[in-house]
Amino acid sequence: MINENVTLDELRILMAVYESGSITSASADLGVMPSTISRSLSRLELKLDTSLIMRNTRKIEFTNDGLKLLAHAKEITTSVNNIEHEFRTNDSTPSGTLRVNGASPVLVHLVCPIIKKYLELYPDVNIELQNSEEIIDIIESKADIALRVAPITESSYHVTHIGSSKRRLLASSEYLRRYGFPSSIEDLKNHILLGLEGPSILNTWPIEDGKGKKLKICPRVVASSGEVLRKLTLSGAGIACVSDFMTKSDRNNGKLIEVLKEQTVHDKRDISAVCYRGTSPSVKVSTFIEFLKDELPIFL
Repeated sequence: MINENVTLDELRILMAVYESGSITSASADLGVMPSTISRSLSRLELKLDTSLIMRNTRKIEFTNDGLKLLAHAKEITTSVNNIEHEFRTNDSTPSGTLRVNGASPVLVHLVCPIIKKYLELYPDVNIELQNSEEIIDIIESKADIALRVAPITESSYHVTHIGSSKRRLLASSEYLRRYGFPSSIEDLKNHILLGLEGPSILNTWPIEDGKGKKLKICPRVVASSGEVLRKLTLSGAGIACVSDFMTKSDRNNGKLIEVLKEQTVHDKRDISAVCYRGTSPSVKVSTFIEFLKDELPIFL
C-alpha cells in the first residue's frame, strides 16, 4: 500500500479503460503508451490496497471494488469537468453526447416522440438511446441518465419524478369477439392471459382476488418486454395488463379495449429520471430532465 492520494488523472485513466474495454484501446483514446495505462492502474491498486481489474482474461473485467470506484470516479470527474467548463467558457449551453438508458416501451412511447424537439432546442447535443429491459447500474451502461418505471431504492442515485402511469387490463377487439368479455375475476380462468418475464410482481394485476390482495396470474404466454406484450395484445393473443403510456393511441382508436374496469383498483407506476447523485449535474443532464418534465405529461 502506498500512502499517497488518488489523482484525477488516475481516475480518468480507469474510466477510459472501462469505457474502451481494453488497455490498448484506452491508450489510443488518451494518446499515451499502453505501459503508461498499466502503470497507472497498478499504482492505483497499490494506493487503495485492492484489486480493481482482473487481467487473467482476454477481456478486461472489473472487480466489485473496481466498479465501486468507477461510480465515484464518474461523480468526481463529472463535477470537475463541469467546474472547468463553467470557468473556461462561462457558458451554460448543453453540449456533447447525452446517453439515455431505458426499457423499449419508455424509449418508443415517451422519448422518441420528443427527441426531434430536444435536438432543435439544443443543437450542440448528440443523443445516444440505450435499450435495456432490465434495471441495471448506470455505470455499467455508461449512461448519463436512466428512465425507469419502477420504485428506486438505491441511495446513490438522484431521482426526479417525471410522472405516473396507470395500468389497465386490455384485450383487442378481435380477441373479445372470439372469446367474449370476462364477466368476473373468476372468469379469467377461461381466458388466455399474457404476462411478463421476470419477478412475480410484474404479473401481479391491479384487481383484488377476493382476499384483499392483488391477483397474481399464471400467464400462458410470457413476453420479454412491455413492448412485446403490447404487440401480443394487439394481435389478439390474449388479455394483458399494460401501462397507459404504452397504449393511449391504441385505446383511443379502439384497437385495445379495457376489461374488468369496475374491478380494477387504483394502480399507478412512477416514471423517474435517474442519475448518479452528485454536487453538480451536467448541464445536458439537467436540461434534459426539465425537458422531460415539460413534455411527457401529454403522453401519460
